[in-house]
Amino acid sequence: MAIHVDKRTIDARRIQGAASALQRLADEMLQAKLRLARFLAKVEQTRHYELEGCASTAEYAARAGVSRLEAGALCDLGRALRGHGALEKALREGRTDTDRAGIVARILVRPELVQPGDEWVRHACHDPVPALRRRVKARIDEFAQQATGVVEVSVHVREETKRDFLRAREVASRKERTTLTHGQTFHRVVKFYLDRNDPDWRSSGKRRVPDTK
Repeated sequence: MAIHVDKRTIDARRIQGAASALQRLADEMLQAKLRLARFLAKVEQTRHYELEGCASTAEYAARAGVSRLEAGALCDLGRALRGHGALEKALREGRTDTDRAGIVARILVRPELVQPGDEWVRHACHDPVPALRRRVKARIDEFAQQATGVVEVSVHVREETKRDFLRAREVASRKERTTLTHGQTFHRVVKFYLDRNDPDWRSSGKRRVPDTK
């Protein structure tokens, strides 16, 4: 759909050389992000953050004003760039951006999550960010739950319920001595409730969660 605007009504002033300046600055920003990504990957590999009194690379990066979320994504990206030249090529050619590349890097840095026929670089180039996040989270949960065809469950809850759920995840992760995904936590909470409150569930032999009494 074309939108036609009467330029005589626009109250704007032209910036000379705007297009070239924008491209130059965008290129410089990409170069800076790639350097930061590689540096954070090195911090992660060497665990240098521990010498600085931090619990993670993200915490260390936060000291320099980098958000923990972005630091985590850039760290994954830096690690992924080591063995996936196609991803860096797509970045430099402008076919994807560091946000989407950082999302798929969560898969690429874990070889056990990659399956034959996967096209994660292509997804990074063509998928919208929300769809890309869902695709990556699904693959991570499929592996964590040893299940295929996991489905997304989206609910709206009170803030305190969200805090309680995250606390349940923390408790369950500590008990199992591993970091559970949200999907794994949801699975355990549901099975735990049915096991405790549904006699038909127990008698049907569907109980799969170890007794926590």
